[in-house]
Amino acid sequence: MGKRIKFLALVLALPLAIAVSASAAESWSSPATLPSLSPIEQYQRPLVVSEVSNVRPSDAIASTSRAEVFPLDLNRDITVRAGDRQPANMLSGGIASDLVESVRAAEPLGPYADLWDRIRDGFRMQNMEGPRVVRQVEWFESHPDYMYRVVDRSRKYLFFIVEEVQKRGMPSEIALLPIIESAFDPHALSSANASGMWQFIPSTGKNFGLRQNWWYDGRRDIVAATNGALDYLEKLHGQFGAWDLALAAYNCGEGGLARAIERNQRLGLPTDYASLNLPEETRNYVPKLLAAKQIVADPIAHGLSLLPISDSPYFAAVTTTKHVDLAVAARFANISEADFLALNPGYNRPLILAQGEKTILVPVANAETFRARLNDPEAKLVSWRTHHLKRGENFATVASQFGMSSDELKRVNGISASRRVAGGGAILVRDAHADEGDLDAAASMEAETPPLMETITFSYRVKRGESLASIARRFNISIGSLRTWNRISPTQGAHVGQLLVMHRSAEVGEPSLKEGLSDASIISSSSPVSNSVSAPSTARSAPSKPPAKPPMTRVSKAPKPAPAPKWAKSSASHS
Repeated sequence: MGKRIKFLALVLALPLAIAVSASAAESWSSPATLPSLSPIEQYQRPLVVSEVSNVRPSDAIASTSRAEVFPLDLNRDITVRAGDRQPANMLSGGIASDLVESVRAAEPLGPYADLWDRIRDGFRMQNMEGPRVVRQVEWFESHPDYMYRVVDRSRKYLFFIVEEVQKRGMPSEIALLPIIESAFDPHALSSANASGMWQFIPSTGKNFGLRQNWWYDGRRDIVAATNGALDYLEKLHGQFGAWDLALAAYNCGEGGLARAIERNQRLGLPTDYASLNLPEETRNYVPKLLAAKQIVADPIAHGLSLLPISDSPYFAAVTTTKHVDLAVAARFANISEADFLALNPGYNRPLILAQGEKTILVPVANAETFRARLNDPEAKLVSWRTHHLKRGENFATVASQFGMSSDELKRVNGISASRRVAGGGAILVRDAHADEGDLDAAASMEAETPPLMETITFSYRVKRGESLASIARRFNISIGSLRTWNRISPTQGAHVGQLLVMHRSAEVGEPSLKEGLSDASIISSSSPVSNSVSAPSTARSAPSKPPAKPPMTRVSKAPKPAPAPKWAKSSASHS
């Protein structure tokens, strides 16, 4: 009897099942019935079943960006949220579960539809609870304009960074680090002279192969600085064994973190990130990154939206052994000078001097055209050449000779308005009749000229807990020199509030000259310029007013938005 009832129920239910199946099939095949939406609106709305055929399985099953609704049940919707590989609220049998299994078994459709989904899938760092993270999340939520600008700026670089991070097997949270380091501004310069998207100070940059000279600063180079930063982070992770500790060391220095760990070990205390006695800036550093992660993981939950970014390369690298003006290179790449500088921020001058082989980044769609134009034997590539000043030659006269103002000539050569240039010095001048042969000698100009030294004198007030030894270490000078300059006998030490005077010398233009002097006062600087091209100028055109910074933002390394060099005809907006 029971078997007959079951059979009768099955026969009666079959037409209904067929009707429901037909309805579902119709919804799958009718995407045209969807309303016309803008790209941002399409990104924000829930993903419905009629679109499942057009997305990756992980978009349909495990997106971390938003809830996704499968309108299959006649009585209720089935919501799939972040991390639900086997949704708990989904029917265990029937049409709904069969559909999900078919989506899960489908072949991947290639690259992610959106780079943000790829980043979310690579998150591996443990989330952190507590008021520090909450404050940072609230700041991001209350500054949507800031996030919009950061995301818009990141579009040129983020695919490359994610690729490099994932090649190394690193958690994709690392790809978000420029959000808190520089707001993805490759021209950012901090008060501690940390530069570029990854905020390298000069000495650390050199340690990781980032060349810095009159023509070029590798700390701002998109490719070189990214690889240098990831090399450094890998080293720190190997040294300290955890990504939060590696990031803390990236912020405060591996020596500072090692000392904090040793202190806790002596006291029998835990040595995890939250337990260490770190500078306030460093205590907020990882929470900032994890707050940015929360925003990226689920922007809609925080009242924000992220502009979609294609999971494909934005730029291609073209190598050349030819000298070329930046303006000419931008024209060959069919982009503005501002956009060219955003991709090639490492070049200090309006001329790319090919000392060996140089790499130039251009939009991937324009790479072949750029390469063909660059290799055209009829193309005029340069309008600059070097000029050797004769003794007694007036700077204004030289500028007039080459159709430039005196201020422009000094600005292009990184010479302050008040600085005098001695006879015999080589400078860069604009010349419509210049050719590549005029620049061949310039490539070796710096190597052939003895370095010119610059000395600065600065003062520093002793703080509580500091000693002469710790101050000497901090400023990389000897204790003997510190005692001599301040007439401190071998039996005396430093006392709180004491004003110490120190001196430091380096080659003209050497960025490390003023490294670490953010809380010191420079008294004087002597920098005669002779027999060499002068130092690159660190002065930049006034940036637009930046937005308010996140709470408890860094003090010693806070980057300032900085537009392209003044010699550029136009500059990108960095704020």
